[in-house]
Amino acid sequence: MQKKNLKAFGFLFTPSMLYMLVFFFAPIIILVLYSFWQTQGYEVIKEFTISNYSRVLAEKINWVLIYRSILIGLLVSLITLLLSFPAAYGLTFNPDSADTRIIFFS
Repeated sequence: MQKKNLKAFGFLFTPSMLYMLVFFFAPIIILVLYSFWQTQGYEVIKEFTISNYSRVLAEKINWVLIYRSILIGLLVSLITLLLSFPAAYGLTFNPDSADTRIIFFS
C-alpha cells in the first residue's frame, strides 16, 4: 500500500514540478547567465565575465538603492506581521463571532 501512495504522489507531483521548472527556474537561470555575459550594442557576447557586477557595485548610488530596497522589504514584512498576526489570532480563537463572518466574506 505504501508503494501505491508513493506512485500516486509522484503522478500528482510531476506536473507541478515541470511547470515550476519551465516557467520559474528556467527564466531565472537564463537571467543569471545573461548577467555574466557582455553586450555590444544589441549583440550578446557569450563570454563569462564579472565586469557587469564590478561596474554596478563600484557606484555608490547602487549601494544606496540596494540598502533602500532591503529596508523597504523589511518594513513591509514587519507591518504585514503586525497586522496579520492579531487578525489570525482573533480568527482562530473567536471563530463564531459576527466579525469573523464579515472578514471571511469580504
